Amino acid sequence: MIKERLEFALSVLKEKTRPAIESIREKSTLALNILREKTTRAVEKAKPHIEKLPEYKQKLPQYFLRLPLYYKAASTVGLVFVLTVSIYAGTNGLEKGDDLCPGELLEISLEEDLPLAEPVINAVYIITADGEEIVALATMEEAQAVLDGKMDRYKTKGSEIKDLVFKEMVGIEAKEVDDSYPVFSVEDAINYVITGTTEPRIYIVQGGDTLWDIAIANGISPYALQDMNPGFDPKRMRIGQEIFLYETFPFITVSFTEIVTVSERIPYQVVYENNDTMYRGQSQVKSVGTFGSKEVVSEITKENGVTVSSVVLSETIVTEPVTQVAYRGTLPTPVYTGTSSGELSQPVGSMNVISQYGRRGGRQHHGVDLKGPVGTPIYAAADGVVTFSGSSGSYGLLVKISHGNGLETRYSHNSENFVSVGDVVTAGQHIAAMGATGNATTSHLHFEVRINGASKNPMNYI
Repeated sequence: MIKERLEFALSVLKEKTRPAIESIREKSTLALNILREKTTRAVEKAKPHIEKLPEYKQKLPQYFLRLPLYYKAASTVGLVFVLTVSIYAGTNGLEKGDDLCPGELLEISLEEDLPLAEPVINAVYIITADGEEIVALATMEEAQAVLDGKMDRYKTKGSEIKDLVFKEMVGIEAKEVDDSYPVFSVEDAINYVITGTTEPRIYIVQGGDTLWDIAIANGISPYALQDMNPGFDPKRMRIGQEIFLYETFPFITVSFTEIVTVSERIPYQVVYENNDTMYRGQSQVKSVGTFGSKEVVSEITKENGVTVSSVVLSETIVTEPVTQVAYRGTLPTPVYTGTSSGELSQPVGSMNVISQYGRRGGRQHHGVDLKGPVGTPIYAAADGVVTFSGSSGSYGLLVKISHGNGLETRYSHNSENFVSVGDVVTAGQHIAAMGATGNATTSHLHFEVRINGASKNPMNYI
């Protein structure tokens, strides 16, 4: 209860102070320009006397010049600038015709207490968290842009921010520094605040990459690599995607709630009609179904970009889906009556293996991946009969061939199949063309060997 009251009080305080802060920011640039203009006029008035100073010093030892320009911290919102130009006339050495009288004071003084966006002297603006200095920027605007940019990295494009809070006590402080003090650009500062480093290591996903391959190549465990990329889904990895190769240690934790409106597809249903002219496992569309669409409004809470909770507020159907009707074969699947020696020929002309049979990324890889350009010929590895030819989920376009004695070969991710269910094929016959259909990031053949349904290492049979 106490924590809830404190959070409520903090949100009220932010709302009350925001107009005042915005007003100060709007006036700061104007105030700075006025100050600079007055300073320039003051110096111009003092110039004639400053130029005569050597002459006066010879006659009047008491003459002196004071021309300081300095600043000091006045409050958390501004600086005090002071400019004073003074020439005092002494009582000795005056001659007739001098333009000064004994004791005359020529002083031009300017003192302004203004909230300024930029200091005239060498100062930087430092982002702090819980009192610790994190990173320095050249201007207040740039420092604020870093904090805004951190949130922009995490928010959903086009969303409405409902509530935002930094878990740490975050502030921006002005500080006088020398030229050696490190000052960051806005982009580098955002990276540093988010990741804890100015030189993030990023890998760009290439064709044929898997999470396992990327992790091993960079000396990282696949599980650690996933931890370094919150929200990353290996099943949806795409070419050109950026993957972090380091653990992030953000200096600031931003928690916010956003209202997100997205358009989602409504899947259509499929109803089947039996067809006794087609084999079992075969299907053919009679009338094409179409997806519907709906507008979904959700309230999503994120912490440094990771979704903590998501609640659907409303769903509005825009278009209804249309049911698809398809024929389904009822003829018994053909059986190969010949016998198999168990020896297979190469399914492609060049055996360029890019992924072996066995455990991969914590899962079993049931075949070998053989790389080649789209359209590369794929051949039957032995005599047999085609038991399946069509699309099959993550396999994409797939051909299955039964060779007798429980031996079956599978050829998937094809760009095109040249055989149909029931076709009798011979070893070396051109049955398909290589492609990247289904769950594939590059053109290759996924080749499987199965004995009585159990997968085996194809390299032991070729």
